[in-house]
Amino acid sequence: QLNDPTNLTASFSKNLYITSAALADKGSSGAAEEQDILNQLVAQEASKIISTTFTYKDLKVDTKETKTSIKVYGNEMAKILDGIITKKSMADSFSGLKSFIDTQDAQGLTALTKEYQKMDSVLQKLLAVSVPVSASAYHLLTLNRIGAYRDLLYNLSVASSDPIRARLVIDKIPTTLVST
Repeated sequence: QLNDPTNLTASFSKNLYITSAALADKGSSGAAEEQDILNQLVAQEASKIISTTFTYKDLKVDTKETKTSIKVYGNEMAKILDGIITKKSMADSFSGLKSFIDTQDAQGLTALTKEYQKMDSVLQKLLAVSVPVSASAYHLLTLNRIGAYRDLLYNLSVASSDPIRARLVIDKIPTTLVST
């Protein structure tokens, strides 16, 4: 895991080791300087978390919009988005996260992983839909909101192997859920 370029905990550990060795050689100015360096290292790792962003180019836009194509689009969207986030899925995911936090048993993250895979599948379906021009802005908003939720789920689901990544996004749960 130390050689995994996407593992923020491994990257942080390496940078902390290098920094502490340099401080040992040079001599530290005190606890305030060390805390500042630690904060900089955490901020550096936080900047590596990049949310998936979809643009107009990612859409399959139907330029020949008709009443029929709008109806087909609406029916397709209803099928895709039906039950996307439910009280049960949220309760399972976040009680699993709490279980992991309490016990450090990675089994608790299983529900988050399943929910992440579900959201990934939803995104693939949304990207495949032929979108009427008049719905493109709303479709793009939907893609980006679900993409942010999927990214959040991924970041939390890897808490056992990358706890820093999970810790850096845990505060985003309420706002991401509400916007999604």
